[in-house]
Amino acid sequence: MSATIEQVSGKSFDYVITAGLVLANRLTEDESVSVLVLEAGAANLGDPALLTPATFGSQFGNPQYEWGYATVSLQSPKSDDHQTEAQQSGTTSTLQQQGCPLASGLGGSSGINFFQYHMPSVSDLDAFEKLGNAGWNWDLVKKYQMKSERFVPPPVKEETMSYDLSVHGTDGADIYFYLQLVYGLSAVFRTSHHRLRCTWLTPMTIDPQTHVRTYAANLSSELELDSKPLNNLQAYYAPVAHRKNLTVLTLARAAKIESTTGANGVLTATGVQFLHNDATHSAFATREVVLSAGSIIDPQILELSGIGNKEVLNKFDIPVKLEIPGVGSNIQEHVHAGATFEIREERKDEVLTFDCLHDPAELGKQMQLLHSSRMIIYLTKYNSMTEGKGVFGMGLSMMSMLPLDKISPNAQAIYADLEKSLAEGIAANKYSPLYQKQFKLQLQSLKNGQANCETLLAQAAAPIPGIAQPGKKYLSLSSLLNNPFSRGTIVSGRFDEGREKNHIKSTNPLDNPAMDPHLFEEEYVYRNSYLEQVLSDQIVLDIRLLVEMFKWNRRVVQTEPLKSFLQPTEVFPGPDVQTDEQIANYIKNTIGTVYHTIGSCSMLPFADGGVVDTKLKTLYQVYNTSNLRVVDVSIVPLHVSAHVQAIAFAIGEIVTVD
Repeated sequence: MSATIEQVSGKSFDYVITAGLVLANRLTEDESVSVLVLEAGAANLGDPALLTPATFGSQFGNPQYEWGYATVSLQSPKSDDHQTEAQQSGTTSTLQQQGCPLASGLGGSSGINFFQYHMPSVSDLDAFEKLGNAGWNWDLVKKYQMKSERFVPPPVKEETMSYDLSVHGTDGADIYFYLQLVYGLSAVFRTSHHRLRCTWLTPMTIDPQTHVRTYAANLSSELELDSKPLNNLQAYYAPVAHRKNLTVLTLARAAKIESTTGANGVLTATGVQFLHNDATHSAFATREVVLSAGSIIDPQILELSGIGNKEVLNKFDIPVKLEIPGVGSNIQEHVHAGATFEIREERKDEVLTFDCLHDPAELGKQMQLLHSSRMIIYLTKYNSMTEGKGVFGMGLSMMSMLPLDKISPNAQAIYADLEKSLAEGIAANKYSPLYQKQFKLQLQSLKNGQANCETLLAQAAAPIPGIAQPGKKYLSLSSLLNNPFSRGTIVSGRFDEGREKNHIKSTNPLDNPAMDPHLFEEEYVYRNSYLEQVLSDQIVLDIRLLVEMFKWNRRVVQTEPLKSFLQPTEVFPGPDVQTDEQIANYIKNTIGTVYHTIGSCSMLPFADGGVVDTKLKTLYQVYNTSNLRVVDVSIVPLHVSAHVQAIAFAIGEIVTVD
């Protein structure tokens, strides 16, 4: 039930949770248990901006829906004496500050995501166990992921919609199914992949021999049967909002954990201090306090509570209650860079794109369609039009996810050079023990053919001023780096300590934390014999992988039948960007985050920088505490080749493991 401040302030509950609706839902199945959820944002119940499929991204920058967080300004990893000619001539620039949208509202970022739902692969999840989390693997996650799912097969059988019911749940809270509108370029995109010898499998299909995925597939779009997108709010809160043992207070920003410390040094959380209408309040927990505020906010709350790196806390006179150096570190983020192509004039009527929404008259027409009858799908070989929902019924529903050796003839040389560089780095003590373990797993994953090179097809021009022209239609392909070698930090502010790092600048919980993903800072040496032109002696690995993905996307659009739909000249970045170095500079100057930040409270052994316990009996419990847990994707120790909503739901389900 929704509460007033009088019903919460100074009151006690069995569990106090910051924002986590999955866990709140499961805990309150026991009527004898009382749960308080503190949500920093508004309820946003029934808000059309969150219930209309094609409005994804429109909430960014609006404080009603997201907090407006951003990274610090990112710096080029090269020193002045290693600048390339392009850098010296000013044709490339320092990496720009990146937006990191974090949802403000009940249900969290599931309310403003782009309707992507697919699980990581076997090797992704088994890597958690190899990093010291005994029992936390594919088998465990699959069990609880299926518990959360209620998969609805598509009502129209069509070749671009494929699925395997054996790996989907059918009775869970999280309803989702494939996009009802199959827009015209989906089949074309698929066929072009086929002609490049890419196998087409479903997102949940796992190769029984290699335990990896290789597919080009349509994405699930979490749309309810009435075509409203499903999110945490609808799946886990709305059906149980009536429960008398569930109390939800919105506009309540968690500030810090209140606690006591026993003679044995173990910390016991007693409650949460929070801000509501500019006043400070407290709510008390008799059993547990659970942080589910997300990867960006969790470490901020811990540090302000005296839990973290003692050097950071001492600098701001915060009493050190627990020294856990890993708080706010091991940050990993998916990043992307893309290209835009124009649909040929003679083929515009065969496809539906979002570009029409730039025309006020067409926008009005599409709004009318949105509020009219249910969409009806008309299919031809390459054509899909709708009656009813129109453009607003569409989502980003096509992607490919492939191994590096599928997309790049340079894969083997990259593996060899990376392996040599990592061995040299380990011998020189360049990497921490954790990074050594992670990098070895990542290298092995690449060599085993893990499908971690993602292309996302968007039926619109890239959102860059000056690209889209009135009356034209566009297609954009975005390359997503899913297993980055870069590692960053998230804490409450900037704190310089030798090489630039981030730590508290203020004890004010309303100050946005500083985030530095340290993009492109893991360098490795590679040989230039297979490149079009000689690059500098060192190049950042993450950029190199993105360069290969970018070149692959250009091969896809030059492959029939997709080629016949597009103008021969690329719109953006255009034909002047050709060499590997030019592509790398373009990527550095246009790179964007994908808003999949993980790792800030990693589930790892303490000696490896872990923040939460690895044992299933005390799962996600902060080290040296008796009743403080972190339950969200901030506990993920190594990034996965998947968008993170599904794994976020599974994490919330798994905490109830018996």
